[in-house]
Amino acid sequence: MKGSKITSLSNGRSTVAAVVRAFEILFAFRPGEKSISLALIATRTGMYKSTILRLLRTMESSGVVSRRIGPAEIQRSEQLPCR
Repeated sequence: MKGSKITSLSNGRSTVAAVVRAFEILFAFRPGEKSISLALIATRTGMYKSTILRLLRTMESSGVVSRRIGPAEIQRSEQLPCR
């Protein structure tokens, strides 16, 4: 795949790094949290805010998350379960 970074898991299977990071963002939400800040996502995932924002743009266009203007809050789609 052009432009995709493929990584290998300990079980020998390969993964697409961007997809793994997108799931890490979703897993940053805790049960009962409707929205969380970019800073909290960065703290929970260990990712840079710039990386998170880039991934969020793609996730938002797919309807998985939405961003609220005003307080920098990210909202997960209610159709997705929390971990």
